[in-house]
Amino acid sequence: MGPEDLKLLRETHRLALENNKLLRKMRRSALIHTIIWLIIYAAIIAAPIWFYVTYLDGAVQNLLNTYEGARSAMQEIQSRIPSFGGAPATSSNAQ
Repeated sequence: MGPEDLKLLRETHRLALENNKLLRKMRRSALIHTIIWLIIYAAIIAAPIWFYVTYLDGAVQNLLNTYEGARSAMQEIQSRIPSFGGAPATSSNAQ
C-alpha cells in the first residue's frame, strides 16, 4: 500500500466519521421533532377537555338543572290546565 492509497484511506475514514455524526444529528433532530409534535397534539386534544372540566362543567350543570326545573314547572301547569298544552278541551256537556 503506497502513501497515496494510505492518504485516500484516511480521507475516506474521515468522511465516514463525519457522515456518521451528521446522521446521528439528523436522527436526534427527528426524534425531538416527533416528541414535540406529540406534545403539541396532546395539548390540542387535552386543552378543550380540561377547559370544560375546569370552567364549563358547573355552568352546564346549572343550566341543565334550570332547564329541568322549567320543564317540570311547565308539566305541572299543563296538568292543572288541560287546555293549556295545545290539547283540545273536552266539555262534559257534550254527552
